[in-house]
Amino acid sequence: MKKRSMLKRTIFLSLVLLLSMSLVLSGCGSSSTGSTGGNTSNAGAASGGDDTVYTLKMNVHTADMVPPSIATKIGCDKATELSDGRLQFDIYYSGNYVPYLDTFVGLSDDTIDMAMIDATMIAGSFTLNQAFSKPIKTGIPPRITTSEAYRTALAANPQFNEELSKVGVRWVSVGALAGYNIHMKSKVITTPDDLKGQKLDSLGDAVGYFTAIGAPATALDPGDSYQYIEKNLVDGQVSHWALLYNFDTLSLLNTHTIFGVDNIASESDGGLYAPLIGYAINESVWNSLPADLQDILVEAFDYAGDEMARMDEESIAAGKKVAVDRGDEFVFLTGDALKPWYDWADKTNQEWFDACAAAGYDGEAAYNAIIAELGKK
Repeated sequence: MKKRSMLKRTIFLSLVLLLSMSLVLSGCGSSSTGSTGGNTSNAGAASGGDDTVYTLKMNVHTADMVPPSIATKIGCDKATELSDGRLQFDIYYSGNYVPYLDTFVGLSDDTIDMAMIDATMIAGSFTLNQAFSKPIKTGIPPRITTSEAYRTALAANPQFNEELSKVGVRWVSVGALAGYNIHMKSKVITTPDDLKGQKLDSLGDAVGYFTAIGAPATALDPGDSYQYIEKNLVDGQVSHWALLYNFDTLSLLNTHTIFGVDNIASESDGGLYAPLIGYAINESVWNSLPADLQDILVEAFDYAGDEMARMDEESIAAGKKVAVDRGDEFVFLTGDALKPWYDWADKTNQEWFDACAAAGYDGEAAYNAIIAELGKK
């Protein structure tokens, strides 16, 4: 599996390079022609007519009955409703059309038109956009509030979409998952030193954070997490309660380290970070759409992200109840106990700032803008 993932990432990085070179040689930005998402007529797009029907292929890496997939269907239905049927969707679940780690390749080469995106997909191919999944030292507000902060930051900084545009992709909507905490099979974690030598399943660019601490981390396809934990290939999972409950990894994890709150009944779930989840679109498809349909897509999938958060509330509550009822061990980290964890965040963030600068982006400004927005909430 590791060899396959490395191969796919190598292919995609090669694609990034080739596309970037083509942009330089052509002296222009992204093309406004190309795939129109399987629309039934191109005439309306060219003339500005209102009767064109655009059918978009939507790829989702989760099974159809879990909240992220249900929310995606809600977003598609909302877009169809708001557009009076001019936007239609063919939805493909469980990565059956494009595999999880190939999502951006599929978007870039027109295999799919839209996709649900998570932090692991970003971390494997992009640098600046990792800003949405870094540790949050100010504490994590309620999830929808965090999503609103991410959307404001996206709108204020065109470099986020410029980075994706290098491979012919752009954002439709971004949002946040619930706060991510540490959940282990047996070992109790209080300080970063306690993690040394422990193998973790961790989403996205947090892999680098935990690996730097000394806990080798892997970003697994969510569908693979259970078997990795069950077979002792990893010792714990950094995740949020809804994912633990919906994918049943909670049945294997018995100790829980919670950041930023002092009890399990707190209104906030706590968390070290709140990784991105959102929706991206092939840029040529986006450019083929009339402006009113672009606006509808943004509205519909902002709505879908917020609905996902509301649906996850039930799974979060159920997961916490399971852990409490069976007598799991909890560690709540607040105040000075957070400092060593944040010290590591400062170190790994600086390395990321340097990587952004090398790529031509101001990562520190982007990150600070997100933190400032969260501080307003």
